[in-house]
Amino acid sequence: IDLGSSGVRFKDLYLGGGLYLGGTGSSNKLEDYEEGTWTPSVTRSSSAPTITYGAQSAQYVKVGGIVYAPFYILITGISGGSGNVRVSGLPFTPADENVALTFTDVGPVKGGITSSYTGIGSRAVGSEFEFRVFGSSGTTTVTSLENGYLLGEAVYRTTA
Repeated sequence: IDLGSSGVRFKDLYLGGGLYLGGTGSSNKLEDYEEGTWTPSVTRSSSAPTITYGAQSAQYVKVGGIVYAPFYILITGISGGSGNVRVSGLPFTPADENVALTFTDVGPVKGGITSSYTGIGSRAVGSEFEFRVFGSSGTTTVTSLENGYLLGEAVYRTTA
């Protein structure tokens, strides 16, 4: 049964349960869709730095248990803090340590990045993600940060 047509459409649809897309199996049921914003902050694993932000902007889309969370952080002043560089404020806690990150730019992330690095990524630590640098000598954490901006996208599975 078709509902509506190209010239006659429904404006709003309110459902008490889920929506089945492309089939009636449980894997086709959409029960959870959400969009919103979150505030990303930079912290460290041992002690928090004092940071002046020029901008903190982030959105998210959650479909089922998958979260897509692009973010932008501009750091205009930083002092103190110790330990591994982390970003906090994720809208949902990751289900495990696997957080796929794509970075457009990581201007202020400096520690561990040398001419031998081949990529930068992260792992989840509770509700934060921690920067990792990959290179010919293995994986290392990032331990220093400077003024600049972080621009990227996190994709991860959550249990919420």
